[in-house]
Amino acid sequence: VESNTNVVGLPVSRDLLLNADFSTEVLTPNSDGINDEIVVVADVVNILAPRPLRLRLYDLAGRQLTERRADVQAGQQLSWDGRDDYGQAVPPGLYLLELHIGGDAGAQRMRRVISVVY
Repeated sequence: VESNTNVVGLPVSRDLLLNADFSTEVLTPNSDGINDEIVVVADVVNILAPRPLRLRLYDLAGRQLTERRADVQAGQQLSWDGRDDYGQAVPPGLYLLELHIGGDAGAQRMRRVISVVY
């Protein structure tokens, strides 16, 4: 069978998060205006409807201390100020900060180790 149809294959990324930027890896929440919060900016791609974007903080034992959430369909910014879900300042130390989004075909996580110092 003869055809005049051209087929073009375009590479499609399975990524949901691109260009994620964590403003600092050392949080110093002492109200001096320098690194008092961590701001995470990311481009959200390949989703058709708004999805929850979550920024979670874990201690080194794996316990979740806090979560920030926003329903997004495009780029987004989330921040963390050094406080847990009860509004208490976390103790100085190392923590795992996770950016997570779920899509129709899967989920993606980005993690960073951050330090909290006073």
